[in-house]
Formats: sequence, C-alpha cells, structure tokens
Amino acid sequence: MFDWLLKKSLLIQRACCALLVLCSAVTLMAQDSDDDDEDDDYPPGVVATYTLGGKSVQRIDTEIAFDWQADSPDARLPQGEFAAKWQSQLLIKQATTYRFHAYVEGDVKIVVKKKVVLKGSQKQAGWVSGQLVALDFGEKELEVHYQKTGQKAVLKIFWSADTFDVEPLPSHQLFHEAGFSKLKRIEKGRQQFVAHRCNRCHVRSNELLSKSSPALTHIGFGTNANWLASKIESLSKKGNKKSHRKMPSFGMSKADAQAVAAFLMSSRKKVTLSRLPKRKKKAPKDEVNEGRILIRSMGCLACHTVGKFGETGLFGGNNLSHEGDKRTREWIYTWLKEPRKLNKEHRMPTFRMSNTQRRQLSAYLENLGKPFETNPPQWVNDKKNISRGKQLVLQANCAACHTIPNIKAKKRDLTDFSQPIANWSNSCLSEKPNLAKGRPVYQSVDQRSIKEYLASQVGSRSPFSQYARGAHTFMTRNCMACHKRGNGLGNTKIAGQIAAVENRFKGKSHAMIPPSLSAVGDKLRDESLAEWVSGEYKKSRLPWLSVGMPRFKHTKEEKADLLHYLKINDRIPANRPLHRKKLVPLPKGTQSLVMGHALVGPKGFSCIACHTIGKYTPKNTAPGTRGAQLMMIGKRVRKEFFMRWVRSPLRIVPGMEMPGYQKPVAGLLENNSDWQIEAVWNALNNPLFKPPTNPSVVEQFIVVKRNEVRIIRDIFTNPQENGSDATIPRSFAIGFGNKNNFLFDLSVMSLRQWTIGDFARQRVAGKSW
Repeated sequence: MFDWLLKKSLLIQRACCALLVLCSAVTLMAQDSDDDDEDDDYPPGVVATYTLGGKSVQRIDTEIAFDWQADSPDARLPQGEFAAKWQSQLLIKQATTYRFHAYVEGDVKIVVKKKVVLKGSQKQAGWVSGQLVALDFGEKELEVHYQKTGQKAVLKIFWSADTFDVEPLPSHQLFHEAGFSKLKRIEKGRQQFVAHRCNRCHVRSNELLSKSSPALTHIGFGTNANWLASKIESLSKKGNKKSHRKMPSFGMSKADAQAVAAFLMSSRKKVTLSRLPKRKKKAPKDEVNEGRILIRSMGCLACHTVGKFGETGLFGGNNLSHEGDKRTREWIYTWLKEPRKLNKEHRMPTFRMSNTQRRQLSAYLENLGKPFETNPPQWVNDKKNISRGKQLVLQANCAACHTIPNIKAKKRDLTDFSQPIANWSNSCLSEKPNLAKGRPVYQSVDQRSIKEYLASQVGSRSPFSQYARGAHTFMTRNCMACHKRGNGLGNTKIAGQIAAVENRFKGKSHAMIPPSLSAVGDKLRDESLAEWVSGEYKKSRLPWLSVGMPRFKHTKEEKADLLHYLKINDRIPANRPLHRKKLVPLPKGTQSLVMGHALVGPKGFSCIACHTIGKYTPKNTAPGTRGAQLMMIGKRVRKEFFMRWVRSPLRIVPGMEMPGYQKPVAGLLENNSDWQIEAVWNALNNPLFKPPTNPSVVEQFIVVKRNEVRIIRDIFTNPQENGSDATIPRSFAIGFGNKNNFLFDLSVMSLRQWTIGDFARQRVAGKSW
C-alpha cells in the first residue's frame, strides 16, 4: 500500500488530505469491481514483446531474469535469434546515483527516461555495466532491449547505488501502464486451461500435460456411495458453479449419477485402511477441538476451505466443510499417513505429523457434515445399474483424467487449438453438454479468458524451455498459496483470520506463516535447495512454527526443472561488478572467533536477541521476529547471500522484521562493516564457536588497564554444558586481552574450562562466579 501511495502521489501530485480521500475511494471501488488489477494506473509487471521472423507475441513478465539456453523464449515462437523488448515504470524510492548492470549472452540496451544508461554485448554469458545516472524520486519509464546473437540466450537485469551493491531489479518496483488487461486475461485463461486439465483431451505436441485427476482405483473403500452419486449429479445443476471447481458437467440425471457411482464402487480394487492407534494417555481428550486447531494452524487452509476459512485456488484441494459425509475416519487417517496407498497419483503433499495429530485431524474432519452412512443403498449392487454406469463412464471418457480399473481413455479426434475456433457452440465452453457425444461443459471457468488464451495459441508450438517448465511446476504445485514471493502474499491473510478467532494463536499469526521464498534460489546451496523443494529435510530449522514444509512427489525431471527455475530467477551470477568500493578480503590472522563473539552479542549486531545459535535459544522472542539457527549456517546458506542479506534484508524481502547492518560496530576490525559481517560468517561456521549467552548489555567493573590480564581467585560454578554444574571452590581464573579465558581447578591442578568471549560474571545470589 505504501508503494501504491507513492505512485499516486507522484503521478497526480495532490496534497496529503486529497490523496488519502482518493486512496479510500479507489480501495472501495476495487472491492466492488470484478476486474483484475489492470484497473490500477500502474499494475505490477513488465510488458514483454518477443519477435522472430515477423511474428510478435506479448505477455506480462514479473521480472527480467531469464536463461533460455537454445530454446525459444515463448512456445508460440520458433527457435532462433529472436529480439525482445520489455516496457515498464520503475519506481525510484530514493533520489541518488544508480548504475545498471546486465548479465547477458547477446546484445542488450537499457533506456531510462529515454536515455540510454547501458549498452553492450557478450558472446558468452557475462557482465555488462552502464554509466552512473542520477535518478530522482518517482516513476521512471524503463525499456530493456535484447537481441539473441548466438546459440544461447541469457538476460538478467540488475542495478546498484551508493547504498547497496548489485541487486536484481525488484519486482515490487516494476509496474506497467494500464491498457493491457487482455494480456492478464490470457494468462488467467492459461492457468484455468491447465487447472481444468483441458489438455488431457485436447492433446497437442509440445504441451505441458496437466496432472491427472484423483485415481478412482479404490473409490469404494471408506467412501459414502450416496455422497459420490450426489456429487456427480450436482455438477449438472444450472448455476452450480461451486459444486466442484475442476470437474465439468455432463448433464447427468440422478439415475445416471447413481449408475456411474455404482459402477465405480463395483470396479474398485481392494485396499486395507490403516487402523487408528490408541489415544495416548497424555494426549488431550478433546480430539475434535485439537483437530480443528491443527487444520487451521498447520497450513491446510492454504489449499482447502473449511466453512468460511481457507482458499482452494486453481491448484488447491477440495472444500472439506462436509468431509464427514464423504469419508470414514479410518480413510482420512490412512490418507494423512499413506496417501499413495489410496491414490498413486495424488497431488497433495505428505505432511510430517505424529499419529496423535493424525488421530486428532481425522476426528475433526469426521465430525464435519452429516454422520457417515455405513449401509450402502440398494442401487449400489444392482447389476443393470452397474452395467449402465460403465457405458456412461465410457461415453464421458472419464478415463482421460481419472485412472479407473479396466477402463482406458478413448483417443478422440478433437481440435488441438492450433487453428482458430470459428464456432464455440459445439465446444466444452457452450451452454449445454452433450452426453451422447461425450462433450461436457465447464460452468466455473472464465470463458472469455480461456477463449482469448486459445486464440493467442493459434499456430505451431515450440518445446518449452527448462525455465518455462520450472515456472509451470512452481505454479501447479501451488507454492505461493503458502509462501510469500515477489508480489505474492502467501497465506498471510488466512493466518490473520485464524489468529483473530483461535485463542491459542491470538497475537501469534506469524507462527502460521512459512518463510518467504523471495531470492530462495540465491539463498540456499544447491544441495539444500534440492532438499527443501521436495520437503526432504531431516529436521525443521524453524521448530516454533506451526506450519511445516510437506514432502512433495516430484518426478526427477520436475525437480530438475524447478531447481533450474529458482536458481536462474534468483541467483546473482559470480564475479558481479561492484558499485560502492573494491572489497578488500578480511585480513589473514583475524581472530574470527573472538570478533564473532563480540559482534553477535548485544554490543555488536545483537544476533542473539532473535536467533538460535548452537544450544543457545533467545527467550521471550515474538514469533514474527524469531530467527533461524545460525550455527554452521554455511551448510545450507550461500556466503554470497549471507553477505547480501545482512547488509539489507528489506531489499530482498520487503517488510522483513530484521534490521540491516551497513553501519559498522565502532572499535572492531578498523570499523569496516564488510570485514565485520565476514568475521561473523567465519565464526558461525566454526564448530568451536560459542555465542554469548546474555542478550543484555551489562556494566563491567575492571580494576586493570585495557588488554591487561585479569585474574580472579574465588568460587566458580562449572557450567552444566561442560558436564557438571558443581562449584569449584579452589579456582584460578585468567582472562586475557584477546578474550581467551582459562579456568583452573587448583584442588586437582587441572584445566576445567577454556572459553572465548567475556571473561566472567558474578551471580547476584551467592556471589559465586
């Protein structure tokens, strides 16, 4: 909203009072409007035009960061030496001097306010930097031109200024002129075409095939037959656009629906449902209440709805508000524990839950809706009904989307949309279905958007690039339903709604919000990124969150594509140019353990106020400000990202509740902030490092001069972390000026402790040390 106010204030230059009135009016109009954000003067995104051989195609890109290799930048264009142009408004929040950079293979030109600020080329992927340019506050017209000149095509745009080194152009500061609503509708149509699995019947070469619908192999076990028939029938009711988001209507009557359900129940393959384990004695007795809290807090509502809470979206799951009508508790428990047992082609990821939590969730879901009907209706076992149901299933070609025992999908001579559609009246977007021809209708789709999308796809298709395939996987896995990334807000709104009604989470909405995925491809090492995109990590690094990353069933190819997309989109290539100054390496011999101890403590960057380091855990830290485990952080996080992040987290994740550390801590490492951040990195990745354990700044009383040796002969308490908390009555403690400290036990003439950092502190009670 702040960015929006900035844009409006600069665009129309009104007084503050008038601006607030305008803002309120626009907000109210936006709530009443059915249109998308194209109604805004400057919607987010960049208008991209790709051209080859006299043919041009357009779309909205969120940022300019691509590596197409030898592939086409858009499947609508053939492979070859294409040209591209991006147009947008770049929001400048700070009036200063900037420099633009490009990592490019080919020719590139960047124009700001009709002035060329960068022009260059690279035969092999490499850096090109422009001249310094002074930009004042407000929106500036931005154009980026690119020409592929060789076998491969690479382009990533960056900038830098006196206050920050090379950073990608942030998507939240890129906007385009109004008037491109058709491009937004085309993208909406594309997503609906994929989500509704249209391409499983309308088969086309070089198409990214949608995932199949739920397998019906075991549909009869733990499933209410009356519910199944009612669901099939409800699809055909006029105006019932919410009966099921993805399935079409074939115009089936109640008798037809019962026949289909009877056949599906009869063709099922046997499966043994898991038995519910006994409730543990220490577990809460009210399992329904605990299950309600679980489903609201652990992330389920990012993809499912229950009552007025949650969101299904195009790539989410079902409405669970009446799950008790549909399934038995044993079926729900089995699904939560071993979904592959019930559906080998399941899309839903597997969550890490204890058996107790599965008991609680299944108890809550079983309690939703009417009691499950255990006795099957008579029509289920009617042989004529079953036979008729099979014919209906074949007629509707249900196997095109669903796996059904002994039923194969029919190959149909349907249009692949490579040619224009002159008459939509005999299509799936017509008003009435035709069951005899096996042609359904989709009541819940935006027909205009799908038609415009298909019109934009006329002609031959090229193979999708690996980058495009990765973006497709990221979209269909519904990652941004949970996570923030770029302009996406993830499940923030849902978390706020739950925190308002659940006493256990009042004031703790951040505990239900997973980490942002902005720049995650730059943040994580390759092996860590591969673990996290599949949810294959062994231990959560944010155990205080109620949400958790589930395990996803990616294919080998999908995982490779997803990793490629995240790394290409996010990662700053090596050997980046420097804007501010030449970075001088941390001097050799720097005592990183000593310096790190001082810098992570309260007199330095105060990392221990929010972050867990080793066995140390900060106390009384709000979930929204609590940080991840920092000890040995280099095992998962790239050093380049750490240095970038610590300087300015807000440039990477807007709204992040962590300060930037560009100002050095006085008196350490020649007041060089880069050296100080690197010293912290080195210390955190040294297994010998021990953080200060007191986040408070304390007064010190020292009777010797600075850097002189300090000696204490008194009673000391040996810390429990050293194996004992017994006192040492005959102690001899020495503190050196380099912060190395030794504790000797004179009763046995041995060294009991060697620490690095603060020397000693006296307890208030007992006056021991």
